[in-house]
Amino acid sequence: MAYYCFHASIFIILGILTSNSIGQIIVNTDKGLVRGTTELVGQTTLHKYLGIPFAEPPIGVNRFKPSRPLNSSWPGVLNATKYSSSCIQFVPVFRSPLTAPESIINENCLYLNVFTTAPSIAGNKSVMVWIHGGGYIGGSGANWQPQTLAVMEDIVVVTMNYRLGIFGFTTSGEANANSRSIQANLGFLDQQLAMAWVQNNIEQFGGNKDAVTLAGFSAGSFAVGIHLVAPSSSGLYRYAIMESGTILDGRSVAEARATFLRIGQVGQCNTSNLRAIYQCINKYNSTILLQIQFALLRENPANFGLVIDGRFLNENPRKLLQDGRFFKGRLLIGTTLQDGYSFIPPLVTRQVFLGYVSNWFREYPPSARASVINRYTDYTNIDSPTVNRMKLGELSNDALFLSTSDFMAQKYSKHAPTYNYVWTYHTQQDIYLPAYMGVTHSMDVPYFYGYPVQKPAYYLTNFTTAEAQLSRDSMKMWGNFIHTGDPSTSKVTWPQYNSSNPNCLNISLQSMKAVTNYKRNKIAFFNQYMTPQFGPPFDITTSVTFQPTMMFTTNGTVVQESTFRVVAFVMIGVSAALLLLIFILCFTYCRGGGSHKN
Repeated sequence: MAYYCFHASIFIILGILTSNSIGQIIVNTDKGLVRGTTELVGQTTLHKYLGIPFAEPPIGVNRFKPSRPLNSSWPGVLNATKYSSSCIQFVPVFRSPLTAPESIINENCLYLNVFTTAPSIAGNKSVMVWIHGGGYIGGSGANWQPQTLAVMEDIVVVTMNYRLGIFGFTTSGEANANSRSIQANLGFLDQQLAMAWVQNNIEQFGGNKDAVTLAGFSAGSFAVGIHLVAPSSSGLYRYAIMESGTILDGRSVAEARATFLRIGQVGQCNTSNLRAIYQCINKYNSTILLQIQFALLRENPANFGLVIDGRFLNENPRKLLQDGRFFKGRLLIGTTLQDGYSFIPPLVTRQVFLGYVSNWFREYPPSARASVINRYTDYTNIDSPTVNRMKLGELSNDALFLSTSDFMAQKYSKHAPTYNYVWTYHTQQDIYLPAYMGVTHSMDVPYFYGYPVQKPAYYLTNFTTAEAQLSRDSMKMWGNFIHTGDPSTSKVTWPQYNSSNPNCLNISLQSMKAVTNYKRNKIAFFNQYMTPQFGPPFDITTSVTFQPTMMFTTNGTVVQESTFRVVAFVMIGVSAALLLLIFILCFTYCRGGGSHKN
């Protein structure tokens, strides 16, 4: 009896250890086998493959270099059951718990994640490839988790990491593009390599490589627009979704070179030789480089971003869009009602208001800035901090989101079917965004990802039953677009946008109808008067003031990383103790049962 009970206890222990592996399917990629994990969404099993490397680690000789595919296959089966580290940034990572794997930051961060309901069925599901936001200095492929969207709309979803800030969006800026110590646009090239990985591997996860929709939010949406005009990205996707971000001007090589020289000064490199500055900063660890980055961001929030480098892009993206030189797949694009309000402080004095306008429109002549100030001033409450805040939020929304999104829709719709929307619903119990910001930046994203239906445990906002239905309706529109290129559903007729009928779908609980000529006067002020004369305004999407919450130990490691490891080791210890207790109880029970029978 004791013999059988001993083995029974072993099977109990093995059952505990392998319970999370039941139903897992091993997938064969071009670099080896991967084992994921599963999650029940409603009554459907979702397969998650997390932390799959798509590039050689950008460390050592690969640091500050364009990402390259993996040189060789990994041995055995890759355990793809948890998110990888996020790329170097200020932590905590957006809306992620401090103990989550993605809240560890590391330069070795080029990993992607795949979510699918049917990894054993080759190549029949539509695919969404998601590029996260974060102003190119923050964010992670784990920011928004697409389990509910993948299941309810029967699509494969891929999310990715890409290098950020000084690691992914700086360049040494030598005049000869072929001899630059640091090539420009490394973060965009990381995204492009992940998109190529999808083409080579997604069929093994059930996805159709010819039915890929490239989607993104905020800076990720801007990146989608860049890939639309980048010749080398053509053919890596079919449709595009751009949420709260659009094509804006990039920096010249000369401007980027000036930033790099400033990096050398802040980094105390004591030289103006570009190659020598590269060699100097390449010796620094990520902690020091992040501190240099923070200093540069305080001087100019646009110091890290797109560069018109003569390789990835030869011309300004707005010019390429204007000329119709872009990939002409179907496009879904839109904003929230008050997208720009999240970039505004809670109280704005008149002096602060004027300072923002001078900064954002610093390339404009004084007369043009005066026109902006006059249009966005409430002269009956000129000294009210709350009224000035409201008017500044209105200005940032109109100039940097509303008008630029409409500009993109107008130019794009001349060549391909285009669908435009504005999200106008305010979540009743949202705890992440202050009420004064209104229906602001990112308020719509949880609905497209299905959080009101089923959300990650760490996401703290609670949703109503009506909001859950709004999420289902929104996912259905997004899913239909990903499948067919037309977001219309049995409930909603969504007409295309064109210059003669600039239709915009109003998405909210109260209304799901198309509006023609939505805020045309505001749009015309910038798109027909200001921008044609003076150029587009400053890129507010990278002008958030970030307060570094990273805490460093004396050896330069991140406190959150060590904290996570402590938690992990504690959990391992507790698990081991529980297993030992189970073994002892089983063995004691069996001995007692055997004696009784004898």
